[in-house]
Amino acid sequence: MKSDPIIEDVWKIKEAHAAKYGHDIRKMAAALMQEQKKLGDRLVDLSQPKKRAA
Repeated sequence: MKSDPIIEDVWKIKEAHAAKYGHDIRKMAAALMQEQKKLGDRLVDLSQPKKRAA
């Protein structure tokens, strides 16, 4: 299989991110939740389905 440089870059970034948190999924999730709090209303809220116009 031919290697894809973009995929390899994504894997390197993923590995670096996981290593930063000791490969602990709970720590990674907590860090992402903190980042979401910083972004506030710039994130899309998918918790409520959109109502379609009639």
